[in-house]
Amino acid sequence: MPGSATNSDFALQHHPAILALRRSPLISGLIMGIACWLSVMFSTYSRNISPLWLANGVAFMWMLPLPRRRMGWHLVCIAIANVAVGMLYDRSYFTLMTSAGNTAEVALMLFFTYRYYDASTRLFRISALRFTLVTSAVVCAICLPIAPVLISIHNPEWMVTVPNWIFGDVLGMLIVSALVSFWRRRTFSPAFRLSQLDGTLLCILGVLAISFLVFRQTTYPILFLIFPALLFVVFKRGIALAILCFAIHGILATVFTLHGLGPIALLPHNTELRLVLFLQTYLFILMATVYPVGRVLHTQQKLQSLYSLVTDHSGEIISRATMDGVRQYCSPSMTRVLGWTPEEVTKVNAIELYHPEDVPKFQELFQKMRAGQSTPSIITYRAHTKSGGFLWMESHISVFHDPISGKPAGIVASSRDISERVAAEGQLQDAYRSLQRLASTDPLTGLANRRAFDEALEREWRRARRERTPLALLMMDADFFKKYNDALGHPAGDEALRRIARCLQQVVQRPSDVPARYGGEEFVALLPFTEAPGARQVAQRIMDAVAALAMPHPAAGARANFSLSIGVASIFPSLGYSPADLVAAADRALYLAKQNGRSRIEVAAPPLRAPAQQPLEASLSQELRPAGAEHNSNPDAEPATALPLL
Repeated sequence: MPGSATNSDFALQHHPAILALRRSPLISGLIMGIACWLSVMFSTYSRNISPLWLANGVAFMWMLPLPRRRMGWHLVCIAIANVAVGMLYDRSYFTLMTSAGNTAEVALMLFFTYRYYDASTRLFRISALRFTLVTSAVVCAICLPIAPVLISIHNPEWMVTVPNWIFGDVLGMLIVSALVSFWRRRTFSPAFRLSQLDGTLLCILGVLAISFLVFRQTTYPILFLIFPALLFVVFKRGIALAILCFAIHGILATVFTLHGLGPIALLPHNTELRLVLFLQTYLFILMATVYPVGRVLHTQQKLQSLYSLVTDHSGEIISRATMDGVRQYCSPSMTRVLGWTPEEVTKVNAIELYHPEDVPKFQELFQKMRAGQSTPSIITYRAHTKSGGFLWMESHISVFHDPISGKPAGIVASSRDISERVAAEGQLQDAYRSLQRLASTDPLTGLANRRAFDEALEREWRRARRERTPLALLMMDADFFKKYNDALGHPAGDEALRRIARCLQQVVQRPSDVPARYGGEEFVALLPFTEAPGARQVAQRIMDAVAALAMPHPAAGARANFSLSIGVASIFPSLGYSPADLVAAADRALYLAKQNGRSRIEVAAPPLRAPAQQPLEASLSQELRPAGAEHNSNPDAEPATALPLL
């Protein structure tokens, strides 16, 4: 399994014995010796100047992750290995000086890296090659004052040899640091997977074949053939394999050029050092061509991977559509949420997946966006599922613009399933309505309670005053109810109240009417758009319905059955009166009904003049009169107590 393999590799790399061996200065010296030997092999063909000096890059990248406290011993072992390999080919003080120079380059590279760069996390990134290029050039410039003196002793053409030396060091540092960075960050892994191995080997063999074709002959100047080959590798297998192929090509080009083969050898009047300089310049141009393209593609692949990671594992549906609503892209979350595959939904207009009742809001939104609306919108709707049902969805929709013209180019939407939220909101609304019903309903009778009645009275009063319509109120009281309770008990009294409430509901049935329990054995009925005669008829029907129950009342005297006393009042609400005035009038009428023998209906006496019959000027003057002003123009007169009752 990949995970177990990665864990085993990690355990192997961090094994105490492996760590101790890696941190040993002797190992650093051995690695430096091998790298120096390979680099010196090139220098034997070009007057002791190597076209590709790989040793310093190998030593630098090897020592970079090691603990700093023992860095001095590692540098000493590197210097000894450098001198030992150099003595195999030239036993002179020149070897000692060049070995010291190489050791100084490695030390300066480490110093600048630790000082100006986060080596632990950032140097092994692809973007770190730029830092390596600049730093290696600066280090070579620091060592530049002593280079002409040393080189001129062995080579009079020091004006050519010094650039050879600098370019060789910088090229070697770039190639080694790039390869090590790719290895440390496992950038090679995708190219060398078993499923990709055939293509990777073909790419490497293709670069080898073109390198042999270009540099094995000295007839045709066909250096340009390697450029499309390496760019092909970049596009097919990434920058890591392209740099590896570049390194292989560079080594082959160096070997063939130093043996007098290849297009560079066709240049006339060139010495070996000048050919090496042209070769290094060619390799720099090749690197400057391949690396930027590879880095751009690598960055694009990382962004695509990140984008795919976000869209593929997001719980929301990410989609892109034209300004007409035709989807161009849809994330795989569509299958998980609605059951449709991305390919299925991109073939149809987005509106076809919406509930017919929700289509107009989308059409309106698309029209606004085409007209120039750039503010993101949040829209709630129902979407078709592949199984045939609907899901409640919420989409955050925004417009993106063409970067050149600045005009709206399309729509990006982020959609999520809110069915659970909608269901929870529905349950919350049901619970709220239930609480409202409980708070406004009398638990014994099921009628509206006193609170609900007061709210309805205020509401209907304002409407009646606004529309200049009458408002009537019936106030009812069960006759001798306390004696009924005392004689038959509270359960019988509760049942009697429930039966009266049912009679009230059967008679008062208009949607605007409000029957309610006012308190104890008292009931009320609010009758909008009703004048006194109509209210009296309703009261009579209520009394008849209660009488039809024929409920025996042991304390009712001669009547023997349960009965009601009802007070009726009707009013045209106007400025200067309040709902309490209507209640007081009905209550006085009820008191009069009880006083006159009970089981009867009394209507509040009307005033001398109703507001509906007043002249318009008088009505307006009354409404424009300041608050608190008396209704009677005579200050010595008694306040008016009569209401505009009908």
